[in-house]
Amino acid sequence: MKIIKCKTVFSYIKHDKLTEFELLTRYNPIYIKKKIGFMSYQISEMYHLNMSHATTSDVHGYITIGCPLENLVIWIISQKESLQRYIEKSKGDIAMLEHCTKRYTHKEQQQIKRYLVTNGSYRNDELIERLCKELYVMAMYQRNQRNKNRRKENATIVANHVEMVRQKLSTDKELLAV
Repeated sequence: MKIIKCKTVFSYIKHDKLTEFELLTRYNPIYIKKKIGFMSYQISEMYHLNMSHATTSDVHGYITIGCPLENLVIWIISQKESLQRYIEKSKGDIAMLEHCTKRYTHKEQQQIKRYLVTNGSYRNDELIERLCKELYVMAMYQRNQRNKNRRKENATIVANHVEMVRQKLSTDKELLAV
């Protein structure tokens, strides 16, 4: 969405397509691979933080820094879980990109790959616009399906709870009547 000034009032104009930034970060396999590698490297380097090391400070001079092991373990576990969530989400996004691009010609697929490899410096404007629109439609459809399933699950949970409360109240009434 873009904010456009209309007679001193800002209004949102809805664009039914992905932004280039989202295409280059969320759906780019090369970017995803680099980010996963960086996150894995960061996690492996976190293991060394429990050993105290010396550093200098302008205020305090020579100081030693160390991280308590319990806090470090919690931090590493949360980072690993975050990495796993990112990997699963990225697999779905890449599958969506592959599903969307399999309808394109071989030449168009090569142009899309080149666009993603060069991080957007090489581009075929019409092709990328069409890809952004199709990915947006596909992503919105999946999002709407997930929301519909969540609403159904919530409705069944509420219905089950209401039925359980009714049964409990009816048994309580029977006990009071006896």
